[in-house]
Amino acid sequence: MQIAKVITEISAPWLSNIVLFLTLGLALDAVPAGLGAALFSGVLPMVAIVWMQRRGQVSDHHVTKAQQRSRVFLIIAVLLGILCLYLALVDTPREIWVIFAAAVVFIAVYAFITKVIGIKLSVHVGLWVCVYGFLAISLSSWWFLAVAATPLVWWSRIKLAHHTNKEAGLGFLVGFVLLVVASISV
Repeated sequence: MQIAKVITEISAPWLSNIVLFLTLGLALDAVPAGLGAALFSGVLPMVAIVWMQRRGQVSDHHVTKAQQRSRVFLIIAVLLGILCLYLALVDTPREIWVIFAAAVVFIAVYAFITKVIGIKLSVHVGLWVCVYGFLAISLSSWWFLAVAATPLVWWSRIKLAHHTNKEAGLGFLVGFVLLVVASISV
């Protein structure tokens, strides 16, 4: 159980977003864009979730209850809207715009599937494959080593009873489809 907790924390979506955008910002000589994107897609969403947790609005920092996800998705959508304005003001390379657009679609699709269809997709699994796959395709094949860890992320979410195999699998599928679309767009 302890290993599953460690894997879940390491693969947390907010950390994946920080790694993604800081790496792209540094690699593409677009540090202001990378820092802003890491802040608005990683740091601030987690700050909001912790604040909501302390107020009793979400049960835990992984927002494991489907009925608690709507407000979190809305906050992230607002933060992504602000990020869009920021990215328009700084020198932002195409790769960051492409993965930013994928992030917007990601949140919209996950929110829709959770709210309307009633399936709580694994954000951990979907974002992991999308983020590290995108870094592997756009920057260096060495990032495929992180992609190879996707089954561990999947396993950890099931082991902790945060998701069913179906939820993790569908999370993977949606993340993978967004990765393919984003990669074609680069």
